[in-house]
Amino acid sequence: MSLEKITHPQMIVLNKVVRDTLKECNSVTLLVRGTSMYPILFPGDRVIVTRVDFQNVRTGDIIVFEGRADVFTHRVIKTTRGALLSKGDNSIFPDPPITDRNLMGKVTAYERNGRQIPLSGKMEVMNVFLGYCHLAVGIVGQISQTVLRFTRGRYRRFFFWMARSLLTVVHLIERILLYGNRIEKSNP
Repeated sequence: MSLEKITHPQMIVLNKVVRDTLKECNSVTLLVRGTSMYPILFPGDRVIVTRVDFQNVRTGDIIVFEGRADVFTHRVIKTTRGALLSKGDNSIFPDPPITDRNLMGKVTAYERNGRQIPLSGKMEVMNVFLGYCHLAVGIVGQISQTVLRFTRGRYRRFFFWMARSLLTVVHLIERILLYGNRIEKSNP
């Protein structure tokens, strides 16, 4: 079965399998399909997802959650008592709030080209910093959506480029933190 041609009923079954595997084995490995978490995760990377309690998720953590008809891997940009706010690193706008029901697990490591990179230690500190950077991008994205609604899109280009420019700066910081002087080798 091709992951690109998966149907909604098949996704529901897949979500249940992932949840059951996490309950029994405490971790599961999933394949990254999209570019929403670029530049930290590339399509074809594998993420190791571990079961986590909702109250133990922190800003900057990369989580796996169930969306409307898919499974998403995004970064937490804000935590509250009853919900998490997340955003893909390559997106301007945050996701709808995530509740305990939607949370599947936390990414503890990723694998690229046969090498496993844990998201602990220095990477954990970097992820918290990036979580707050992406929160700023998400706030600008939300403001731009609100302004566009009230101005009927008159300032669409200005706000889009403002949010996109901020995201580009965050991507640059992210790439420097992730790859240092090896930026040219970071592309898949």
